[in-house]
Amino acid sequence: MGEPTRLICRKYLTLPVNPEKESKTLLFSNNGKLVYDLRASYDPETPAFTAYVEMTRFLGLTLGIAFSDGTVPQFGETDVFAPEGLYREPNRPPIRFSVKSGWNNDPNGLILLNGVYHLFYQYNPCSTRWGNIHWGHAVSTDLIRWEEGDIALYPDEWGPNYSGCAVLDERNVSGLGFSDRPPLLLFYTAGGGSNEMSRGVSPTQRIAYSLDGGKTFLPYPQTAVDTITGENRDPKVVWCEELSRYLMALYLEGEEYALLTSDDLLHWDQFQRISIRGDWECPNPARLRVRGTDRFLWILFGARSYWLVGEFRDGRWVTLQEESIPFEKTRTYAGQLFSGTGERAVEMDWFCPSVPLDPRFSQMISLPRELTLEQEGDRYWLCRNPVAELSAIRRNERTVRLAGTECRIPAAEAGLDLELTFPKLPQGKIAVRAFGQSVTFDPEANTVSGGKGISPMTSGREPYSVRILMDPSGTEVFPDGGRFVFAGSEQPDPGERELSLRAENPMDGATLKLADLLSVRNTKNL
Repeated sequence: MGEPTRLICRKYLTLPVNPEKESKTLLFSNNGKLVYDLRASYDPETPAFTAYVEMTRFLGLTLGIAFSDGTVPQFGETDVFAPEGLYREPNRPPIRFSVKSGWNNDPNGLILLNGVYHLFYQYNPCSTRWGNIHWGHAVSTDLIRWEEGDIALYPDEWGPNYSGCAVLDERNVSGLGFSDRPPLLLFYTAGGGSNEMSRGVSPTQRIAYSLDGGKTFLPYPQTAVDTITGENRDPKVVWCEELSRYLMALYLEGEEYALLTSDDLLHWDQFQRISIRGDWECPNPARLRVRGTDRFLWILFGARSYWLVGEFRDGRWVTLQEESIPFEKTRTYAGQLFSGTGERAVEMDWFCPSVPLDPRFSQMISLPRELTLEQEGDRYWLCRNPVAELSAIRRNERTVRLAGTECRIPAAEAGLDLELTFPKLPQGKIAVRAFGQSVTFDPEANTVSGGKGISPMTSGREPYSVRILMDPSGTEVFPDGGRFVFAGSEQPDPGERELSLRAENPMDGATLKLADLLSVRNTKNL
C-alpha cells in the first residue's frame, strides 16, 4: 500500500485540486500501516487551487503515498503556506476571519488563554467543500485581527475531528498536566466510521490536551463519553458553580441534548436530558448575570440560536423560559461562546455565504458578539451585539440626521458600521445597501431580510434602534438593541462604495451613526 515511498522533509506537501472533479481517497502509510487518509479531487491539468497538506508530525519519516486506486499524485514541497495572491483576492472578506485556502465551518474550542484568544474551527485543507475535518487554529489579542496558524487536530483511527470546545484545567483535576503548568483540554466528537482509518468505529467524545499553551496537542487514550445515540456530538464543557462540578452539554438527536457532570474532566455521568424546541447540534450552556442585578441565571442555546433560560435546583436544570425565535434563515450557524472570559459572554459563529467567494476558499467566521441577559417584566431577552473591540478598526465616525425618503453617503473603507435610530417604529419599508449587500426592514411584516436571510425586526419597544455591519462578503444586523440577529450575503461588489438608504415614507427625526471599517486581512498583531 502507498508505493512509491517519499521522505517527508518539508512542512507541507502541495497538491493541485479541483472540487468540481470526482474525489478519491489518498492513503498515507508508514511501514505498511495506514497513518493518514484524505479525500481529494486531484487535478494537475485544471486545478482550482493548490491544497497545502500539513506534514509536520511526519517529518523525517518515509511514507508510502498513493490513491486507493493505485495512482500516485505529483506533489510539490514547501515550508511556507503562501499561495500566490494570498489576501489580495477581490472577494476575500475584509473584516471577518477566513482561512488561507480550503473549507471552514463551525468555530470550536474558543478560549481566552494568557491574554490570547484562540479560535479553532472545522477545517478541510483539500477542498472548498465539507470533508476531511481537521481542527484549524487561529489566534488574536483583540478578537478582531487574527493570525492563522498550524492545524491543531488531525483525523485519526477514531475518525475525523468534529465540533467541540476548550477548557483550561486550572487545578489539574485531570492529572494531565502539572500544578505550575495546567493542561489545556480540547473536547471533540471523533466521527468514527467517517474516514478510512476509522472503519467500523462508532462516534465518541474524546479529549486532546496541550502543555504548551495550545501549540501542540496529545491524544488522551481513553474515551471521554461513549456513544449514547447514533447522533451524539458537539460537547461543550463549563464549570457549574451550583453543582460544584464540571458540566457538559452534548447533542443527542432530534431536538434533544444531554447534560453530564464530572469531577475530573475525564469521567462523565449523564444526569438529565433537555429539549430545545426548533434547534439541534452545538449546545452552549453559560451562566449569565441578569443585567443590572446581582442575579445569575443559566442559558442554553443550540446551533440555530434558539435558547432556554433556566437555573439549577436540587441538582437539576429547571427551565424558566423557552424562546423559539425563527433564526433558521440567517447565514450564521453553530455559534460558540469563549471560555476563560469571566462573566463576559463572547460568541463567534460560522458565517456561510450564499454565493461562492473564491475558487480556493468559501466560508468565513462571523464578527464576535457579546451576549447579555436582560429582564423586562416577567420576560427575559438574550441580546447579542458587536463587541466593543471593533472600535480598533473604526474610522471617520459621523452622525447624519435623516430626512425625506433617500440618503446617499460615500463609503471609503473596507466595510461600514451603522446604527439607525428612530424615535418611533418606522412606517413602510426601508432598504439599506452597500458593497453589493442589501438589507430590507419591513415593520408591517416585522422582518429584516436580504441575502437569503430573514429574522424578526422588533419586539415593539420604542425608540427603535438597529446596528448593521456590512462589507462585500455579507451583512450582520442586530435589530432592536440586539434582541434579534440577522445575517445575509449576496454577490460581493467591492467597488460599490456608496451607502444608500431608501424608505417608503419620510425618515424625518431618524439619526444615522456610521463609521468606516478598516480591512484586517493578513493582520499579524501578536
